[in-house]
Amino acid sequence: MARLTRFTTITLLATLAAFGEAPRVTLLPSVYPPAPLGTKVVWTAMIDGIGDANLWYRFRSRAVGGNFETIRDFGPESVLEWTAAGTEGVYEMQVTVRNLGTGESSTVSELFQMTSRVTGNMPVVNTTPHQLVFLYSAPPCAPPGRMKVQFQAADGIATSTPYKDCLPDSSMNFYLAGMRAATAYTARHYVDTGAGLVEGPAVGFETPEIPLKLAGYQVQTPRPAAGSAGVLLQSTLAQMTVATDLAGNLIWYYPGAVTSLTRPLGDGRFMGIFQFPALERSLEYVREFDLAGFTVRETNA
Repeated sequence: MARLTRFTTITLLATLAAFGEAPRVTLLPSVYPPAPLGTKVVWTAMIDGIGDANLWYRFRSRAVGGNFETIRDFGPESVLEWTAAGTEGVYEMQVTVRNLGTGESSTVSELFQMTSRVTGNMPVVNTTPHQLVFLYSAPPCAPPGRMKVQFQAADGIATSTPYKDCLPDSSMNFYLAGMRAATAYTARHYVDTGAGLVEGPAVGFETPEIPLKLAGYQVQTPRPAAGSAGVLLQSTLAQMTVATDLAGNLIWYYPGAVTSLTRPLGDGRFMGIFQFPALERSLEYVREFDLAGFTVRETNA
């Protein structure tokens, strides 16, 4: 971690007497900081000197100065995919490793800096690890105003994100989702100042082709020519969780493993469960995840 020169890496390491020699617990990111907002970081907990101990891992994170929030509670998985897509700054990722046989545990924290994607006064649209989800980033705006983003294809109905309160010292970032594959879109933000709407410049982008194939289906009732675009969210035990528009076009999918999507929570978050009786119960879980597929919170059976 020699490149972590802008901030200090915090490491809290407890000696686990039951493991014999003090183990070396290391938390490694897949990319070195700093990195732009929305970058996928794969955190891996590496442990030496423990032998065949039965270990479980808990991952928590926070913006520096804030409170820790659990992302994945104790379980056998030692790897976590993570990002920060809301506000640039320094984040702290923490892993606690527990020996189930002895109850002893060790905790390690690492800092990771996420930087703004905005340069100058122009908004930008960037890809995310999800092929049909994009990240719209705009310059700061003045409180007590609020901002939303509107996007549409040339032949489509405009879709708007929920409003976010303006931040004077940080870029404004929004996931854009619900778009058809291989289609050109235009997006722009609007700032509600309280006295009116201030319109931002248009930003063009194009969604890629998606190799994902859906099971056969037939649209019985065509979408009305006017009104809401409409979304059908589909979750079955045998296929991937997907969303289509009312014409049957794929506009979103969840790339992770859930046997059932239980419900959307709003703000681009969903709840799902994974159940398979043949598996050990720690591998069955309930998970909250976002539009880009990142786990927000998870605990196992």
